[in-house]
Amino acid sequence: MDSEPKDPERQAKIRSIRLVLRREWLTPAERLELEAALLRLIGHQEK
Repeated sequence: MDSEPKDPERQAKIRSIRLVLRREWLTPAERLELEAALLRLIGHQEK
């Protein structure tokens, strides 16, 4: 997960996900878990 994807649409999705996660009342661990799950979802949609 170190390398950022080159796809601008995907980067936009990831940025918006992170903005939402920052606003939510989550612990850092919950935020990471949720972000990982959402990234997996985005990855599956692209296949």
